[in-house]
Amino acid sequence: MKFKIKLKLGLIFFLNVALTSKILAQKPNIIVIMADDMGFSDLGAYGSEIQTPHLDWLAKNGMKFNKFYNNARCCPSRASLMTGLYPHQAGIGQMDIDLKIPAYQGYLNHQSVTIAEVLKDAGYNTYMSGKWHIGNARGQWPVDRGFNRSFSLINGVSNYFGTKAYGSWYESTFAIDSQRIYPGGENYYLTDAINQYASNFIKENTKTRKPFFLYVAHAAPHWPLHALQEDIKKYETTYLKGWDTLRLARYHKMIKQRIISSKTKLPERDADIPAWESVNETEKKDWAHRMAVYAAMIDRMDKGIGEIIKTLKQENQLENTYIFFLSDNGACAEDRVLLDRIFKINTSKYAAGDSLSWQSYEKPWANLSNTPFRLYKSYLEEGGITSPFIAYHPKTIKANTLSPYNGHIMDIMPTLVELANAQYPKTYKNNQILALEGTSLIPVLFQKKDKYERYIFWEHEGNKAVRYKNWKLVKQNTKEWQLFNLKKDPTELTDVRLEHPKVATLLMQEHQKWEQRAGVLEWGPDMLQRWENRIEK
Repeated sequence: MKFKIKLKLGLIFFLNVALTSKILAQKPNIIVIMADDMGFSDLGAYGSEIQTPHLDWLAKNGMKFNKFYNNARCCPSRASLMTGLYPHQAGIGQMDIDLKIPAYQGYLNHQSVTIAEVLKDAGYNTYMSGKWHIGNARGQWPVDRGFNRSFSLINGVSNYFGTKAYGSWYESTFAIDSQRIYPGGENYYLTDAINQYASNFIKENTKTRKPFFLYVAHAAPHWPLHALQEDIKKYETTYLKGWDTLRLARYHKMIKQRIISSKTKLPERDADIPAWESVNETEKKDWAHRMAVYAAMIDRMDKGIGEIIKTLKQENQLENTYIFFLSDNGACAEDRVLLDRIFKINTSKYAAGDSLSWQSYEKPWANLSNTPFRLYKSYLEEGGITSPFIAYHPKTIKANTLSPYNGHIMDIMPTLVELANAQYPKTYKNNQILALEGTSLIPVLFQKKDKYERYIFWEHEGNKAVRYKNWKLVKQNTKEWQLFNLKKDPTELTDVRLEHPKVATLLMQEHQKWEQRAGVLEWGPDMLQRWENRIEK
């Protein structure tokens, strides 16, 4: 009798294991790839002259979005991506510096859970390769927030040639899992390392027979402008055409690709950006070289993403993998003067691309990157918050489709939870967890629904915005609110607040309610002083 009971229990155990394995096997793998400081039009599939064949392939065989929003800056965007919340709710209302205020503590709080924590509990192996930037201290690293394995740049910026590269004055923090490392070497290049670790994690996972979630967070093309000479050479003459000619070329290509409507008006270049023809020949060569380095950084990132796709094919995993790609904010207009002020270095002493340099490509080229939109990273006008977004799956997402849905980076968490058939928790490790703010993109990806009527809110360093349907209300810190009808005026050229005062009032009231709910504080002198004091330390 005992033998029969044991046999029966053994059979039940075997069947349970087999059933669990079958369920896990049916779950899809998920990869989220994010670029850093890349503009809306910097991919070939979004109008660019930069060679990005692998991302273009994902776009051609998947779904592109032409209206997908981020949070205008590195840390707030990463916080929303990881948690499905507004950044203030997750503890990162500004950057990764602790301002001694809960909504601005500079690292993920415990009223939030990460995608990795939720999917890990759903039977996934979780991996990260790249830039973290949402918690610097031990206890806040990727392996502390749900990732099984990670190769991570913990803070926000690094010399691309390694922490010990000649002339590398900035001490970046890198880690493999929980162990701090100092990457570098003769053939080391950060973008390659991020892609290589990602591919290795995919190979490593094959042995486990479990689904995986992989977060690939690139540093490129964030300054400093560092690239390999073989990549730079491809673009050395491309940008001698100048930003005016290339911006117009991107604009017309975007219309042809249906990324924007032919009725979309291209704004005039910013008043403080000179006409290319007015720049002297020596300066033209310097400007063109810097943009060539920037393009080379994106080109190299795309090559590595191609290697990730190749690895998926080799491991027979591509057919069962969702791949998402986006950028964390709009193009960066930060200039060398700003970098000199913050980091106390002479960034102009060495040419862009050199490991001794620490340059940016500045406003004229950022204006090109954000075609057709106005303004840049950290602003809440469309140029600061609109990201290219690509979603790929060979079986469930129809190839070569374009979605006009107003998505937001916080929608990624609920989307992945649904794809993984996971359960978003109300409590986690004895902490009450905030309800998700994002909305699952599944109905959009599967073309069952193309829009929702919802409010989307933003605040960053006193800049504020809210979007509802086709209306967007936006203001720059101490300036007045402006109202735009984005259906008629997608590039925000005509303020219609005086013509629609009731709409403006309603949106202001909704924004105020959200501020109270999300813990947003006014970015006045006290907040600015806290920021200055903390960054100086």
